[in-house]
Amino acid sequence: MVKWQNPVLVIIDMQRDFLDPGAPIEIPRGREIIPNLARLLSSCRKLRVPVVHVITIHRRNGKDWEILEPSRVPPHCIENTDGAQIVSELRPLENEFVVVKKRYSAFFNTELDTILRRLQANTLIVAGVTTECCVRSTAFDAYFRDYQVIVPIDCTDSVTETKKKSTLGDIVDCVGDVISSSEVIGAMAAQAGST
Repeated sequence: MVKWQNPVLVIIDMQRDFLDPGAPIEIPRGREIIPNLARLLSSCRKLRVPVVHVITIHRRNGKDWEILEPSRVPPHCIENTDGAQIVSELRPLENEFVVVKKRYSAFFNTELDTILRRLQANTLIVAGVTTECCVRSTAFDAYFRDYQVIVPIDCTDSVTETKKKSTLGDIVDCVGDVISSSEVIGAMAAQAGST
């Protein structure tokens, strides 16, 4: 593994419309990663590792929704609704960045890359839901922009274990490393201790 430089935690779509029971795009397995992700987030805050929360927000009139049929991707994360809110356990602090996206990748038509360049980021720790969709798209786009990509295996999840494993396999084969959140925390602490 390449030595980490200026890591940034990028948390994707940990919003109520993805995680609440009965939500429009409910990912029940996503609720299981909240404690691990909360611990990783807390460690980043203590170690002064920057945090970017990436959220999906759509307009009420539907003009910016995906082109997929509503039966496949129902309306979700509508502006100014409770469902668009980040879950309480991961709520951003005032000094943390919040980036709004309209599509799967956190880089597509957003300010994420500008923020990361200003932070002089080299390593992105990409977490959240879903592994096979928004996490994957963001991880690949990060690699295309020459960021080192780390995905904590216990801080991302999918609609099925099969989809999660397959996607993480693609990430390992093509764009980055998949390790536990404990290993991520250890690597960040080691880096902080060596500076």
